[in-house]
Amino acid sequence: MDSSDSEQRSQQALKEVKLKWVLLASLFLNTGAALLWPITTLYTKEVLHQSMVMAGLVLTIMAAMMMVGNYVGGRLFDHWSPYKTLLFSVILSTISTILMVFFHGWPMYPILLTVIGFGDGVAGTALNAFAAAIKTESSRRVFNWMSVTMNLGVVLGTLLVGLLYNKGVRDVFMAASVMYALFVIVVIFHFKVPALAKEIRRLAAKGEKFRPSPFILSIAGLVFAMYFAYVMWEAPIAVHMTNLGMSVQQYTNLWTINGLSIVLLQTAIGWISRKWSYKTNVLGGTFLFGATFVMLIFAHHYWAFIVIMFILTLGEMLATPNIPAWVDALTDDAVRGQAQGFVAMMISLGRAAGPLIAGVLIDAGSYSVLFMIVFLFMVAMIVLVAVLDLKRKQRNKLVR
Repeated sequence: MDSSDSEQRSQQALKEVKLKWVLLASLFLNTGAALLWPITTLYTKEVLHQSMVMAGLVLTIMAAMMMVGNYVGGRLFDHWSPYKTLLFSVILSTISTILMVFFHGWPMYPILLTVIGFGDGVAGTALNAFAAAIKTESSRRVFNWMSVTMNLGVVLGTLLVGLLYNKGVRDVFMAASVMYALFVIVVIFHFKVPALAKEIRRLAAKGEKFRPSPFILSIAGLVFAMYFAYVMWEAPIAVHMTNLGMSVQQYTNLWTINGLSIVLLQTAIGWISRKWSYKTNVLGGTFLFGATFVMLIFAHHYWAFIVIMFILTLGEMLATPNIPAWVDALTDDAVRGQAQGFVAMMISLGRAAGPLIAGVLIDAGSYSVLFMIVFLFMVAMIVLVAVLDLKRKQRNKLVR
C-alpha cells in the first residue's frame, strides 16, 4: 500500500464509526430486544389474561411500528443527523423499557412495547446505515460480523429470559433496560462523527430520493419471503414439535444450536462467501433456507430437526449478511439510510405477516401445506430476482 492509499484510508476513517463500536452497539440492541420479544405472547396470555388473538395483535402492532421506525430512521439518517437519529431512538427505547419495569400491566405493557418497536425500528435502520458507511472494511466483512452480533444477541437474550422469567418479569425488564442503557452509552461516546455528519449534509443537499428499481424491489420481495419463513420457526414450528411429542426445552435447544453454529462457523462461511458474488450468496443461501421447509414435512424425530436447523443456519449465514451489502452496492451514498430502511421494512413486514398467514393456512389445511407454500413462495422470489438480475445485466451491456 503506497502513501496515497494510506492517506485516503486515514481520511475515510474520520468519516465513519469504528466497526468494533457498531458491532458492540448491535450486540446490546439485539440482546435487549431478545429479552422482550420471546415472552410477549406468554406474558400477554398467561399473566395479563388476554386471548391468543390479542397477543398476536400486540406482536403485529409492534412489528408495524417497527416498520414505521425503519422508514423514519432512513429518512432522518439521510436528511437530518445520523448521530442524533440513533441517539434519540435508543433513548426512546431505553426510557420505555425502564418504565416497563414499573408499569407492566394492561394496557401499559402493549403501549410501551409499541413505543419500543418504533424506537428499535429507527435504531436498527440507523445502525445498518452506519455499518454501510464503513469503507475502510469490505461491506461483506462488516455485514457478516453484524449478522454474528445480531444472532449472538438473540442467543444471549433468550438465555437470560430462561434464567430470569421464573424469578419475575420485572427482572427481565430490568435486564433489558441495562442493555439499552449500555447501547446509549456506546452511542454517546463513539458515534458522534462530525466528518460523517458533514458528508451526510453534503449528500442531502443534492435532494436525491430513494426510488427502488424493479430489481431492488425483487430483492425486497425476497427479504420479505425469507423473514416470513423465518418467523415460522418462532411459533408454528414450536407448536408442531410439541404436537410430535417433543419438549419445549428441545425446541429452545435448536436456537442454541443456531447461535453457536453462527459464531463457530463465521470464519469458514466468511471465507467461502468472499469467493462468491452477492447474487450467488443470497440466492444460494435463500434456496438452502427454503429447502428446509420441504425437509420439515418428513421430519418426525428430534435428530431430523437438529439437521434441518443446521442446514437452515448455513443458508441464513450465506444470505442475510449479503442482502444489505448487495443493496448498498446498488444504491447511491445519498440515499444509503433510506435504502437500508427499505430492507429493514421488508424484514418487519415479513415478521408481522408471518404469524397471521401461518394461522390461516394451518387452520385451512395442515402444517405440511404451510411448509410447502413457504418453500414455493421462496423459490418464486429466487427465480424473480435471478431473471431481473439477468435483464439488468443485459440492459447495462447495451448501454455500454
